[in-house]
Amino acid sequence: MEVTELSSMLADSLYYISQFSFEIYTEIKFYNKVSVRDEAMQHSNSFYIKAYVIVFCLTNIIVAFVQVVIIHRMFFVDPKRMRV
Repeated sequence: MEVTELSSMLADSLYYISQFSFEIYTEIKFYNKVSVRDEAMQHSNSFYIKAYVIVFCLTNIIVAFVQVVIIHRMFFVDPKRMRV
């Protein structure tokens, strides 16, 4: 009786260990597929991100120069028209 109980407990333990091992294997496999897919998407979108950043920086530089020119013209004082 004791031997059969031990063998059944051992069989159950081996079954659960094999089930958990298989679940871990499938989860790792799924995670690898998802991470590879995400990495591929990052690589495909990297051109658009770089282009957006370059356009954004150039636009900011142009806007800064335009603001400086406009502010300078607003406070420009013509020395010919000055009366003291």
